[in-house]
Amino acid sequence: MKRRSLASSDETPQPRTLRRNAAAPSDETPQQHHRPSISAEERYDRGEKSEPTVKKEEIKRLSHHLHYVANITPVSDLRPGRIDYTIHVRISRMWEFRGPNEENDLRHLDLILIDQKGDPIYAEIPPDAVPDLKSFLEEGKIIIMSKITVERAKPGYRAVENPYMIKLNTRTCIFPCTETINFPKYTFSLTPFEILPQYIRRTDRFLDVIGKITGVSNAAKVYNTSGDPMMRRVIRLQDLMGNVIELSLSGKRATEFPAEAVLDVGQKHHVIAIFVGTLMKLYRDEHRFLSGTSACRWYINENDIPAIKTFQKSLPNEATAVENIYLQSDDEMQQNFEQANLLQLQKVDPFIHKTSTSTNHLASFEDMDIEPSGILDESQSSTKRNLEETDNDNQHNIGYDNDGDQQKKIKKLRTQASAKH
Repeated sequence: MKRRSLASSDETPQPRTLRRNAAAPSDETPQQHHRPSISAEERYDRGEKSEPTVKKEEIKRLSHHLHYVANITPVSDLRPGRIDYTIHVRISRMWEFRGPNEENDLRHLDLILIDQKGDPIYAEIPPDAVPDLKSFLEEGKIIIMSKITVERAKPGYRAVENPYMIKLNTRTCIFPCTETINFPKYTFSLTPFEILPQYIRRTDRFLDVIGKITGVSNAAKVYNTSGDPMMRRVIRLQDLMGNVIELSLSGKRATEFPAEAVLDVGQKHHVIAIFVGTLMKLYRDEHRFLSGTSACRWYINENDIPAIKTFQKSLPNEATAVENIYLQSDDEMQQNFEQANLLQLQKVDPFIHKTSTSTNHLASFEDMDIEPSGILDESQSSTKRNLEETDNDNQHNIGYDNDGDQQKKIKKLRTQASAKH
């Protein structure tokens, strides 16, 4: 039977099929090649009614997503024992723990999560699950997470106040949320400077502090108790009562801190910072300082943090310039020590010190009354006193990548500082 053309004017056209390469030839031009059909996607692009087919896998994923959204559990309701929890949270912090040496293998990836109510919880990812999950994780992102387990929090080095913690695994499902939701960004519990001494050598929890930055040192190479080289930087903080505390940043945190931007902005503006994830230390029973390693983070002149805005309003309009502190490396200090020994030997009178041998004149720092930091003033030498104690931090902590170009940081801090005046 002869097939009629769809272009015929005496009959109602029939709907076109979506089969590829299935268009019928025209009666009016039987000698021409068959016109190739167009795909459903192309027709949809042209504005025709047919819509592209959605893959079954995508439908399944979306249905699972909607199922999880409908079964969200607040962080405050999480308890050990159940395995069907689904949570909706923001990743407030994320860091790697590799033990006392940052070059060691990864032991676990750590997260601080906050739900929409502002309740925080610590989460831990074992090494075998990190390759599957890390690409879905980023500080600041809001996600939906399921197939997790809840356990009692570890007895020490707690980053947030929560009796429970979350453990992820290779089967954990993570869905990114692109919608704009008013989620809290930060979580911290500020400890006043005057009560910091009671936390010396305590490891039950990390400490969070706020203060005005009054001094920043360079990053210097030092050696930990195992003889491994690492970087160290010292930040001097002052509270509203005039109390001063030094914070020693170690490893990657020392190099990631935006020292150049802080020094630049701090010449004319106040620089207010919150440091989270620190520990209180004591060196030689006299020098107290804070230590910041892998769990440490900082929020500098952030206008959306009420605590920083309140601190800023309590300061005078005129700012004192942030001091650029010089911190010697261990190699420089060793060289200064050898030079000091030589000077001492040159002053030895052999007629008075008859019984002394040359080796006996190589006295200790204390015998020669020489400051361990070499030829430094008092403020600089005090920064050296924290070099030995902080090495142990990395053995217990439960990366922070550089934010980018220093000029961007300078511009950002200037904008934030200007907005406060």
